[in-house]
Amino acid sequence: MSDAVARPSLGRVNEGSDVPGAVARFLDRGRLERMPRRQADRALVRRWVASRVTTVHDPVSERVLTARLAALVHDPVGVRRDLVDAGLLSRTRDGAEYWRTHVTEFDGFGVIVVIDAALRDAEGPDSGPHRGA
Repeated sequence: MSDAVARPSLGRVNEGSDVPGAVARFLDRGRLERMPRRQADRALVRRWVASRVTTVHDPVSERVLTARLAALVHDPVGVRRDLVDAGLLSRTRDGAEYWRTHVTEFDGFGVIVVIDAALRDAEGPDSGPHRGA
């Protein structure tokens, strides 16, 4: 992967400049202390949180995900469960690994390049438009 299109750093969760105004109003000193009441606001905040703690189709362990959430939200276990229930995260049957399943409006353009590369890797070297030529 080129340096110009590097994956977002997930070690630095919730940098102040990365918080859009629509989400910032629900944060207290950069942390989500409780979910908004309105369903539309809850959905917005869920998408933002999901985009901050993991990238699309990049599995992380339960421990790593919970630690990332803990840096961002008051109730990391409850929010993790909420993200799964909302369909933003999927998990293995035993709950050992989690991954994000949807691109959100909070993902940068680079996420498309990452997904495209993953799809090409999954298809293998014999696939694509030049196959069989």
